[in-house]
Amino acid sequence: MKQKGLWLIILLILGWSQTIQAEQAGWRIKPNICVVEQMGDPCELKLNISLWGEIPDHSCLFLQDAMVECWAMPDKNISVTLEFREATVISMRDSDDRTLLQETLEVKSLSRIRQRVRTPWSVF
Repeated sequence: MKQKGLWLIILLILGWSQTIQAEQAGWRIKPNICVVEQMGDPCELKLNISLWGEIPDHSCLFLQDAMVECWAMPDKNISVTLEFREATVISMRDSDDRTLLQETLEVKSLSRIRQRVRTPWSVF
């Protein structure tokens, strides 16, 4: 009985070591919101991108469908400055043009609307 248990443990360890898979690719983009004076104004944003997991060699960064930059071996920390005017999709694609990672960069405008301190009429 002890021998069967030992074999079972050995088989589980061997099987488990073969099923360990690579960490799924992911990223964090900071900042992902750009604030402009008025909607339609150009937004220049310096992005800090942190990558983790299995990112294939020869990956490229795209803004909408325009290629921004490519790497033979992407670093885990990337800095890039982008300019856009409206909410835009940023993506990382492999050499076969498959989308690996994707996120939307938002554009917000400053509100210049002034609120009244009191109502414009009064009963008293």
